[in-house]
Amino acid sequence: MHKLWLIVKREYLTRVTRRSFILATLLTPLAFGVFIVVVGFIFRYESDDAKHIAVIDEGDILKGAIKDERNLYFKFVNIPLDTLIYQFDQYEYSGVLVIPKPDNLLDKTFRVYYYSDDKLTLDIEPLIIQKVRSSLRDYKIDQLKFDRKELEALDTKVELEPKPLTPTADADNQLSGLVGAAIGFFMGIIMYMTVFIYGMMVMRSVMEEKPAAS
Repeated sequence: MHKLWLIVKREYLTRVTRRSFILATLLTPLAFGVFIVVVGFIFRYESDDAKHIAVIDEGDILKGAIKDERNLYFKFVNIPLDTLIYQFDQYEYSGVLVIPKPDNLLDKTFRVYYYSDDKLTLDIEPLIIQKVRSSLRDYKIDQLKFDRKELEALDTKVELEPKPLTPTADADNQLSGLVGAAIGFFMGIIMYMTVFIYGMMVMRSVMEEKPAAS
């Protein structure tokens, strides 16, 4: 244990004070931040390829109307699915969206089908799901004969407003709390990376000391 303490002490004095260790400790959190930004950009990426999608609405859920989006165009067709797939090369569709009639209005899961040899991009798939979900909700409301105003009243936005007990108390607790949380998060990352990098260096030094001692 005494030798281990000497090794740790020596490594701390020889490695932590190096410029490379200080730069690695400061730049690693920045690299994590850049990585998060890049990942977010990838998920928000929108394809420039225009897609024309044929829609077969078997249950008339969309009521013959669905709004087009950027580079995404929908067209309702009355052609049977088998015929449309067989003659697919004759059309300029990128895929076929089939919306079946719901078997049970009380089911919480509803599955639609998209036929295409091309995979849906990350930006188009959730967009289609959102459009179908919104129209399905309106369809269920009409079929179950619910009152829309009563249903909208259920979606209540709750806000929490802090109030000081005394007039001299700091009324800006919310802003100071957010600033403190951000500083604490940033300092926590720096501390974690410092311990992590230094621990790796110590372990490498211990592994190098064993062959030398033998």
